Amino acid sequence: MVSISLTDPAVQSYIVYSAVLAMKMFAITLLTAKVRMSKKVFANAEDAKANHGTVKLDDPDVERVRRAHLNDL
Repeated sequence: MVSISLTDPAVQSYIVYSAVLAMKMFAITLLTAKVRMSKKVFANAEDAKANHGTVKLDDPDVERVRRAHLNDL
């Protein structure tokens, strides 16, 4: 069986880049919420009703941020 050592440079790089990607994805999640709230454009009727907005699935600004998030996945 192959042993994985935390002192291996490849493993260290993997850990660092995975952490950076996780932080970026968290930031993109918050940015998506901010754009939706600022434009009052929501993906479902419940959120639109609660926040006095509209349901719109193809807003260009929201879609741009959402696609950036999907690219990370």
